[in-house]
This record gives sequence, structure tokens and C-alpha cells, in this order.
Amino acid sequence: PYPDCNIIDKRDLKLHFEGFGLDNTIFSIEDKERYKNDEVYRRYLSFFSDNNSCIRRDIWQEYPYDDVEFAEDQIGVFLEIPETIPATFVIFQLVDRGKENHIDAVTLEFRSYAPSKFEAATLDEKVRKAMDKLNNTTDITARLGGGNDNPDTSFKRYRYRCYYNLYY
Repeated sequence: PYPDCNIIDKRDLKLHFEGFGLDNTIFSIEDKERYKNDEVYRRYLSFFSDNNSCIRRDIWQEYPYDDVEFAEDQIGVFLEIPETIPATFVIFQLVDRGKENHIDAVTLEFRSYAPSKFEAATLDEKVRKAMDKLNNTTDITARLGGGNDNPDTSFKRYRYRCYYNLYY
């Protein structure tokens, strides 16, 4: 929530998102029959909010939001949930946004997952190289804010994290 958000909305938002878990959580369809027949279960597994997400431009151009007054990102949005998690993958999310010296800025967190520590580190390095290319190919300035080896006990996978501050 924004710093000036009222205290009740802050509480409600905090409780809502904590309901999905305190760390990255990947849900899978464990009961296909229930998923097919139970609307609440289906919406729980496919919940999406663009408040803390990134979507490729071609995806939201092909599947635009409905034109409604509120919660356009949550009405009718069902993300495909893979039956198995890939061996290696990267999750990224917006963790902060604002202005620094009157320049718009965001902070993105990237979490690189793999079956081995070496593969996770290699994937993290690829993410860092891709982010560093922004400095040479766009008007965006990308600065590494930090990173670390960070095993994830919920996925039972090796994970590396890095943060980038983007100024535009």
C-alpha cells in the first residue's frame, strides 16, 4: 500500500496477500475434478494481481483487461497453471516504486531457481547480463542493488536473488 493509504485498507491488503503465503508460493492443481467444478478453488489457484507483477506487452495486448471501474486485473483473468514446475525458471516482481531526485524509479527482484546451486548461479548471471544491457539499449538506467545465494525451502530448490533499481 502507498504510505498515505488508510490504515484499514493497509490491514486488509496485508492480510489478503499473506493468505497466499509469506514466501513465493507456486500452487498446482492437485485435484483436477475439484478444479473443474469448484469456482472458488479455481480462482484461488489462478489469482492474479498486477500490483506486484510484470506482464509482457504482447500478452496484455492480446488479452486486454475488461473496461471496468475497479479490479480490472482480477476479473476474468485465469493464468495457465503448469502441471509440473520447470527445472529452471525465474520469478520477478516489482518490489518498490517512486521517485529519486525527481526521476521515476522502480525496484525489481529476480529469483532464479534451478536443481543445482551452479545452475541457479548461472541463471542469475544471465538475468544480470540481460538487465545490464538495458543501460546500452534503452533510456533506462539499471543498477544492481544487491543479490545473494538464497535457497528456497518451499520449492526445495536452489535460488539466487538479485535486485535492480531502474531509473527512467
